[in-house]
Amino acid sequence: MMMEEGQIDLKHVVEQDIQIIKGNMTLMEALPPPNLAMRVPSEPGAFPQAGPLSHRTNSESFTTDTSSNMCHQNNNEDPLADLQGMDELVVARPVDVPTINEAEPVDPMERSTNSKKATWAWRFLTCLLLLAPLTAVLIVILVARKQPNPKDSTINALDDPITNISHDEMETPIKSRFNLPLSLPNSTMTLMLLDDSGASPQSKAYEWLRADPLVSEYTEARLVQRFAIATLYYSLGGPEWLEQGGGTTTITIDEAPSGHHRQLQPNASTATPQLHTPGTSQGSGPPPGPTRPTIKHVNITSAKWLSYGVPECEWFSLGSLDTREVCNKDGSFRSLYMLKNNMVGTLPEELMLMTSLLSLKLARSQIASTIFTQIGQMTQLTNLRLFSLDLTGTIPSEVGLLSHTLEELSLLDNQLTGSLPEQFWQLSQVETIMLGHNSFSGSIASDIGYRMPNLQQLMLDRNQISGVIPSLLGLCANLKVADFDGNQYWQDHFPLNLDC
Repeated sequence: MMMEEGQIDLKHVVEQDIQIIKGNMTLMEALPPPNLAMRVPSEPGAFPQAGPLSHRTNSESFTTDTSSNMCHQNNNEDPLADLQGMDELVVARPVDVPTINEAEPVDPMERSTNSKKATWAWRFLTCLLLLAPLTAVLIVILVARKQPNPKDSTINALDDPITNISHDEMETPIKSRFNLPLSLPNSTMTLMLLDDSGASPQSKAYEWLRADPLVSEYTEARLVQRFAIATLYYSLGGPEWLEQGGGTTTITIDEAPSGHHRQLQPNASTATPQLHTPGTSQGSGPPPGPTRPTIKHVNITSAKWLSYGVPECEWFSLGSLDTREVCNKDGSFRSLYMLKNNMVGTLPEELMLMTSLLSLKLARSQIASTIFTQIGQMTQLTNLRLFSLDLTGTIPSEVGLLSHTLEELSLLDNQLTGSLPEQFWQLSQVETIMLGHNSFSGSIASDIGYRMPNLQQLMLDRNQISGVIPSLLGLCANLKVADFDGNQYWQDHFPLNLDC
């Protein structure tokens, strides 16, 4: 009989299954026959006792009905007996099979790389979590360093000793202590901030100024000036001075420094300055000898130092002996002149704040100091006399900044050393130079005659200057006095005629 499409030879299939069952039953003969309990047809996977027979082959489902058990306890009974006479084929019912997508291929190397990346990512996150507390601590430390206490922050800002710091620029806690509206050098502020005891001359001067009943009436320039002069008073032992002022005082003055000098006299035939030297007959006039001291007896009426209610220009000093006024109409110092009077101590840098000075003269005292670089700020200075003190160090190059004003420079009888800086020879307006009795070295500029045409006195005796006296010194037409004694290698190279 021909089979229709979608049908299967059930008899042939059953015969194959019976053969398989017979093979399995042969293996089970040694065992008692199993008691196969009939399952409820409604349960999934149940074998129906009579009804459709289920079988699946190659993803197709087939169903048939039967009325007898497929398994019997009697193994000798022919299982095909129940199928005799079944000539009809069962129509299979198609079952929808869900579509299963094909798995995408995976590259083992890529999978390994992704695994390593994931591992490093976890390690990185772990490190971040561990470093987070440490990072927070470091940030706190850095912030704390950027915001130190007011005292330290002020000190760190005061690196330049020339730059001033004003009251408005101070931190609030500092303002309560330094409440005067004046600008002071950074070095001064640093010193006072570190002076908790208030024993420094600067601290004493500041407290004195703050207690002034008229302090609110002064301009900032006057405040700075009074602070500077008060600092000088405390720095040089003011309370122990022999003369404090306050009334009329008679002063005996021996101002001129002692020593020998060589004189330049005009030659009648050449009208050229010539120099008297020992053992020679050139020139005219008396032989050189010691300079006679200049003695004066003067009466000075003055106010006492650090007197309130009295302008500082009226305090006791020798400024009235100067040809210039002590102060101008604005109350700014023009001349400060102090001689002897038991002045002992260190010259304060705050003296350089008195930039209005035209004349500064301090002499014959035990004053230790160097020549401050801030001297270049005193651009109105015409006379600078600091002789017979205990000055050490060198002449700073900043002295050249006074080239348009300085007329007299006297540093006689100190302990100054070093070569004269190149800027020193640029003092084009200078008339008097007195540097004797020091330890200067180096040589005289060969073109001194061009650079210092107004020079009248040149005293370089008792130093360690070497070389020859330049012939161009003859260009200094006004030169009257020159002293080169006590230097090196000059005896054999001394020009008798200074005409260029």
